[in-house]
Amino acid sequence: MNKHIEKINITQESVDDFLRSPEIKRLLKVFKHMLRGYKPIKRTRKRQIAKAKHMMAMHDHTSYEWSQWWHKQARKPKGWKK
Repeated sequence: MNKHIEKINITQESVDDFLRSPEIKRLLKVFKHMLRGYKPIKRTRKRQIAKAKHMMAMHDHTSYEWSQWWHKQARKPKGWKK
């Protein structure tokens, strides 16, 4: 056996510490996602879109502006200015 390998003291505790380190956790997570074809940005974007739709749906039927939308001189939300 190689002399250098004999000098290395590998115990179950040192292996556990190695696997629990943040760098290895991140590496294993990335590897797992690569195998499954997972894209984190896609999930984040889907959540952003879902939240925006929910907020707009809530705004549509609860706002003062929406109740007067059919009137020509209705007060419009500031965000709608051109």
